[in-house]
Amino acid sequence: MSESPPQNLRSHGFQLLEDDLRYLMEAFSAVLKQLGEPELAASLPWIGSGVPQKTNRSLGQAYSIAFQLLNVVEERAASQIRRLREKKSGPEAEKGLWADNLKQLQTLGLSESEILAALRDVCVEPVLTAHPTEAKRETVRELHREIYSLMNRHENPAYTPREQARLQSQLQTQLENLWRTGEIHVTRPSIEAELQNALHYLRDVFPEALTRAHVHLREAWQAAGYDVAEIDSLPPLIRFGSWIGGDRDGHPFVTADVTRHA
Repeated sequence: MSESPPQNLRSHGFQLLEDDLRYLMEAFSAVLKQLGEPELAASLPWIGSGVPQKTNRSLGQAYSIAFQLLNVVEERAASQIRRLREKKSGPEAEKGLWADNLKQLQTLGLSESEILAALRDVCVEPVLTAHPTEAKRETVRELHREIYSLMNRHENPAYTPREQARLQSQLQTQLENLWRTGEIHVTRPSIEAELQNALHYLRDVFPEALTRAHVHLREAWQAAGYDVAEIDSLPPLIRFGSWIGGDRDGHPFVTADVTRHA
């Protein structure tokens, strides 16, 4: 399998990032103009031609959203480059994935039974904290996901100009919603709110991620020439812990009843 020169993938990735960022920022600029904020639109990073006359809350919000959009673009570019690298060089080319790890273990001379024995002892336990670092509102997270999805559809070469125009209109709607939505909580979330936040990840995010992780392990195991049935017999490699409702380090509202409920 031929391998693409790394610099070509890097150049392609930077071009993807630049194109997507310009597309998103131009859509955001159009939204600001429609909302009567032409000066803000002219002051946006990467595409703006004007210099902010003064610093205010609106300018800060515009820049905050701009860097959120940059994060969306970076995630998309990284995902696409990983796919291109795998297409050209195989799954072993992506460092840290199961295919790469199994190849290294085979190179070290470990047998299938020895690797299985190690996997049976593995247990990764992410802990959901009572003070989440992800402070964004759930609404904002949902808007980011919708924008990401619209960008994925935008790159479909089969779409007609009319369909692309409809996508752009939907994108501008989501960007306006993002502009009108407060980005972070202005007050500390209650313990019940922290629980609901954790349940969102446990119900809606982690199941899909864990299923995908197991599929990747299964595919890599089979590609390495091992018995897939052995992987299906493994105990769970990941389990979850939580501090929510149990943090008694100076938290006046945590009682035995709260911990029991959590």
